Amino acid sequence: MSDQSRDGADTEPASTPEPASTDGERYQSGMTAGAVLLTVFAPFIALVAALIMLGSERSPVRRAFLRTWAWWSGGVLVVGTIIAISLFAAIASGTNTDEKGPCVGGPKLGAPGVQVGPHRYRFPCEISGSTVVRLP
Repeated sequence: MSDQSRDGADTEPASTPEPASTDGERYQSGMTAGAVLLTVFAPFIALVAALIMLGSERSPVRRAFLRTWAWWSGGVLVVGTIIAISLFAAIASGTNTDEKGPCVGGPKLGAPGVQVGPHRYRFPCEISGSTVVRLP
């Protein structure tokens, strides 16, 4: 009879280990670092990825991380858009000054003056207008 117990006839079948529950687990630090890098360098893709992953995640800890990731990605996207619009507006406005009217901002440093009379020179101003200066 000892032969039967050695063969496994009388023993219980080996149980298969159950997969570990991921309900309370956080994402690994490498995945978190990847999320941060993606948010900084490609916020639109990060936002889409976070929202897609959020739709299928059941763990409350991971859902909270994905929600935070989505908010930060959206925030970076909005800030980048505001910066781009501001830069475009600044470049499109140009640096031309209107030389008619009173001098606003003082004479431009290093700007060449135009002689308008004996010992008198007209200089453009920083913001708008021009001024006439008497030089000996």
